[in-house]
Amino acid sequence: MRFGRRAGMFWLITVGVAAGCSSEAATGPLADLVGTWTVVQLEYANQANSSEVVNVLTLGRTATFSVTNEGDWRLIVIRPSPVRFEIDDGTLTLQGDSLFLSETGGSGPVGFAMDLTGETLTLVTEEAEYDFDSDGTEEPAYFTMAMRR
Repeated sequence: MRFGRRAGMFWLITVGVAAGCSSEAATGPLADLVGTWTVVQLEYANQANSSEVVNVLTLGRTATFSVTNEGDWRLIVIRPSPVRFEIDDGTLTLQGDSLFLSETGGSGPVGFAMDLTGETLTLVTEEAEYDFDSDGTEEPAYFTMAMRR
């Protein structure tokens, strides 16, 4: 899974409800994540220059992240003009305060530090890239995604 921009296009994690949700409710820690979340922050920070930060939502995009009872996830990012949907999905696993997202067709899981406080979920990873200077080469980035119900 890549969290960056390639060929002038943003590639982001996106979440939405997967088709065919089970009527059986999730239990344990997963139950706290099930549902649709409104993304309020999608931020990349340059690992080599922490003052260089891009919050993709300030570029006019909106996003939702959804988790099903089965542990499937979908991220949907909507670009307003021209209207374009960017969708990623896959499965997730939880291990303590860490959440691992495996993207369908991806190379393996990406680990996130997870904080769930009330109705706010925050995920942070160092396993991201973003083309901060628009030269076609993605630089290593910290990625933060914050969501609210």
